[in-house]
Amino acid sequence: MTDQTPQTPGPVLVVGATGSLGGKVVRALLDRGKSVRALVRPTTDASRLEALGVEIARGDMLNEPSLVKAMTGADAVITTAAGYTRGGKQAHDIDTVGNANLAEAAAKVGVRRFVLLSILTSDQTPDVPHFWHKKLAEDRLEERGVPFVALRPGAFLDQIAAMGGSPSRSARPCGSATRRYPDLRPHR
Repeated sequence: MTDQTPQTPGPVLVVGATGSLGGKVVRALLDRGKSVRALVRPTTDASRLEALGVEIARGDMLNEPSLVKAMTGADAVITTAAGYTRGGKQAHDIDTVGNANLAEAAAKVGVRRFVLLSILTSDQTPDVPHFWHKKLAEDRLEERGVPFVALRPGAFLDQIAAMGGSPSRSARPCGSATRRYPDLRPHR
């Protein structure tokens, strides 16, 4: 007789959980009753995530063994990490070496589901480094046989609004247009 007791799925590991988009992913998962584990660098404050009941896995995308440890037992991995949004001297390494390390760790652990937040047209823009790096991350996941989905949004409107002001508060489309267009509705 085999044990028919359903196993409780492991947590969803969110890479990039301390960032703006990653934080939204964490909250959406928690709102759906999911258990969440967040990869957080050793020097980064995780108190906000801990207050939400998120399990903290200390590690770094540039340290593959720490990724293996963070992924072990996870039901899925979602990464919103993007070095180019943070800038700094490690931005390029995070987007290249870090994403390759994520793929390697996921393959070693045997992650069942991997969600990579990529960029629209990443496969068509080798001259735009941060776009191309996402395409290379997709390629690495495929090469390593990791079951993954690459989400390729075109833009995050909340980030655009933050740069130019809220369109709803300024009464200007996208918060920056100043030209008025003629009323093109049919006359009655």
